[in-house]
Parts: sequence; C-alpha cells; structure tokens
Amino acid sequence: MTVTKLVSLPTELLVNILEYCDTPAIVACILTCSRLKYIVDHTSTLRYVVDLAANGMYDRGSNVSIAHRQQRLEAYLTAWRDLSWSESGSSSDFTGRSWHGLHVFGNILAYQSEKLPGYALTLQRLPSKLRAVNSERWCIETPSWAFQLDIDDAQDLCIYRIPQSPEFHIVTLSSGLAHPSNTTQGLVTLDDDVTLVQHNDLRIHRESFAFVAHDSDKYRSTVFVFDWKHGERLARVVSSGSDLWMIYSHNAIFPYNAIGSSILPRRF
Repeated sequence: MTVTKLVSLPTELLVNILEYCDTPAIVACILTCSRLKYIVDHTSTLRYVVDLAANGMYDRGSNVSIAHRQQRLEAYLTAWRDLSWSESGSSSDFTGRSWHGLHVFGNILAYQSEKLPGYALTLQRLPSKLRAVNSERWCIETPSWAFQLDIDDAQDLCIYRIPQSPEFHIVTLSSGLAHPSNTTQGLVTLDDDVTLVQHNDLRIHRESFAFVAHDSDKYRSTVFVFDWKHGERLARVVSSGSDLWMIYSHNAIFPYNAIGSSILPRRF
C-alpha cells in the first residue's frame, strides 16, 4: 500500500486543507514544517487569519476582499506602533444631559441618561476608519439602573445587574432581549447566602462570568464564577479584605486589593 505524506500533496490541495483548519492548527503547521510555513506566508487568506490571531483580533465578516482587509490590518498595527492618533471628534449626547455610570468596553461606550423615558442603557460604537467600523448608537431597555455590567461584543452579549436584585440579566447587546444561548430565560439567580453591594466587579470570559461580592461586616470578599448559558455556579473563592477587585481570564481568577496587596491567582 502506497502512503502519501501530507507535504507531498500539490500546493493547491494543501491550501484547501489549511483553509478548513482552525487558527491553532495552522500555527502548529507553521512551527513544524517549512513548506507549510511557506504556503501560509504566501497565501493571503491564511496569512490574514494568522496575523489576526497573533494580535488578539477577530474578523466579524465583511464584503471587502482579503487583500484589502490585510492592508487595513497592517495600517492598524502600524498606527499602534507609531502611536498615530485618529481624527478626534465629539458627542453631543454628553452636553447638557445628566448621564449615569459611563462604561467603556473596547470601542463601545455604555451609559444611562435620566432624560430617557423609563430606564434604558445607551450604547455608542465609536467609529474607526482603519477597522472599517461605522459610528452607531442604540438603546436597550432595562428594568432599572444597570450599574454592574460587562459586554462581550464578539458574542453579542451584555450581562448586567440592577440594584437590590439577586438576578443577573443575560441579554443580547444588539436588542436587549434574552440571549438565545441562555437556557434560563435570560436570568441567572444568585444563592440566598450571597450579599451584594454596589460597585462590584463583573467580568465575562467566554461561556462564564465572574463577579465580586463584598461583605464589609466580616471584612472579606468572595469571587463567584457562573456559567451564563446554564446559570450554574462554577466556583466560589473567598479572600480577605472588603475592598477587592479582580482580573478574570482563561479560567483563572486574579483577585487583588486596591491598596497595594499582591495578586494571588486562583484557577478553577
């Protein structure tokens, strides 16, 4: 029986195979085979995927050619290396208005205005010529002030909590309706023994989110991790100090105290 090695296949066939691979697989091929590396380096679609991943970015889809998108990516990276600022602008939404709780999530501003009818969270996407992002502003209705929230634009996800409520709302960023990937009607309810106060930290990471609950009476803080799709509690980490914040990424929690305490990572 004749065995055909992968690298002996025609270049066109190898390109087709690599285009079906995910980014980690393409990177593995680059690191292990000089011919595959050459093919990736000289194929615009594959090089674009690798360059995006290398800079922690993703492509939301576009009708622009790969070559044009690659040029925009290189211009964007050059602007960061040279610290070249884009054209500045202003927003009339903040003039003469009483707004509450300004948050920044990547290129999205989120805030609430007392002049809006009822309660609504106003979202404003900042434009970028290099990333071909247009300015956009929209509102999603909320039951009350959404003072504790986080946004994951890649998943069209917004998680927020209103004051004096044990529930986190799991909604789409685009419409404010219950997120279709959530199986608990857009709500994650906390345990009865969880005491929450305002200004808790909240972070989304992939299919879970983490937040800090402060207990000033016992001078301690607790970090909770929940699966936002199914509402299941994944972890509970108790740390000393009532003034605790956190960094949450890659299934690791890094709680830290605002007054110079060291960071102690906790995996779960």
